[in-house]
Amino acid sequence: VTYVVMRTRTSLFTTGDQCERARQTVHFWRWYYSSDVVQEMAEAAGHATLPASMRQVIGDRVVFDAECDGVSLAESIVNPLALGPVLRGIVFGLGAVLLLFIFAAAALFIRYRNSSAVKPAQPFFLLITATGCAFSVCTIFTGGLNHTGRTPDSTIPVGNAGRYPDLDVACSAQVWLTI
Repeated sequence: VTYVVMRTRTSLFTTGDQCERARQTVHFWRWYYSSDVVQEMAEAAGHATLPASMRQVIGDRVVFDAECDGVSLAESIVNPLALGPVLRGIVFGLGAVLLLFIFAAAALFIRYRNSSAVKPAQPFFLLITATGCAFSVCTIFTGGLNHTGRTPDSTIPVGNAGRYPDLDVACSAQVWLTI
């Protein structure tokens, strides 16, 4: 049996290089607990492994409990979203174009509802489909948000709901937009 003992909320780490070393250590343990390669190596060597759900809990705990000089390392470690501002702008722009296309199609369905092309396709059904498509496209906007430029609620611990209230709303909205 192997045990790992780690200090998390400690004043041993101060600023500068020590904080960077602490950050790299947390990166390593996060990878260790989330990597399938590590699990395969342990199984191949005949070691018992933790179930995926337990690895997730431990990996999250390592990240969210790590502090340096009293400041949580989690916000600098957790990559909120891989989209940079330029790519996010492109994605949001394409989402807006898709919405305009859907609204234009809906307007055409209404305008030509009695035409020989639209009437057999049941204009009401086409409008319901267009509405569903519009809701689905709106998930692009809620899913593309991240922590960049947002101020966290410092009274709520890192990793807990409510730390970024506007992102909590966006995350909740995303579920309702896809149903």
